[in-house]
Amino acid sequence: MNNIIKGSTDFNRVRDGRNSPDAYFDVDLTNAGDRIVNIAGNSFYIDANPDDGNAVVYFQETDNLRGPTPFYVSPGFIARIPFTQIRIANVSQPGKKIRIVYGVDTDFQPGSVSQVSFAGEVSVNDVVQSTNQHYFRSANTVLAYTVAPIVLPAANTNGIALTAIYSNIQSGVGGTLRHSFVAAPASPASFNSGTNRIFLSFLRGANGSILNFSNAALNRIIPIGWGLYDLDESTSATGSVEVALEYRIM
Repeated sequence: MNNIIKGSTDFNRVRDGRNSPDAYFDVDLTNAGDRIVNIAGNSFYIDANPDDGNAVVYFQETDNLRGPTPFYVSPGFIARIPFTQIRIANVSQPGKKIRIVYGVDTDFQPGSVSQVSFAGEVSVNDVVQSTNQHYFRSANTVLAYTVAPIVLPAANTNGIALTAIYSNIQSGVGGTLRHSFVAAPASPASFNSGTNRIFLSFLRGANGSILNFSNAALNRIIPIGWGLYDLDESTSATGSVEVALEYRIM
């Protein structure tokens, strides 16, 4: 008894060319185009390179008024439609192409390549890295508004990720003290000036009160071109601040 099962492929036909081999060609999408290509087959596939572009393909294009169905094709598109010519239309996609693979009775199968896109906001969880930077300040207050730059806007070329904030303040007896970490496109001229800013923390103490603020699980991203600033405003020279900020310039 012969237990060997005959394979489904006749490799002699493959070897001597009696089986139709697959063929391919690339279409440059740099410029907008609309072209007729004389190729024949019943198996059609767009190479799954995720960096390639897209186009619209009409199978067996004719000049009748109804016309064939337009198919939007992108990397990974597969069709089993007989054709002896196709029409390819595309908008301008500088530096992009598509690779068209076609043949007769080729059973193209979907691959594992896929693309994922996100719409809306995406939360980025904190990742501790050796590139995290730390800002500390421990000082007595002065009888005025003061601003200490932490990161200047020119140094923020790709965004800043905040990973932790700590603040501890004590106002002077008989006075008030306000402290805040702020993100803004320029150094704030006063504690209240300007609307184009982001308050990252805020504390206000009066008559010797002690206040604390901390956030050790921050995942906030500061926009490109914005700086980070440490602000104080005190009506007494007997207060004190002890603050810290952990961040990463991306």
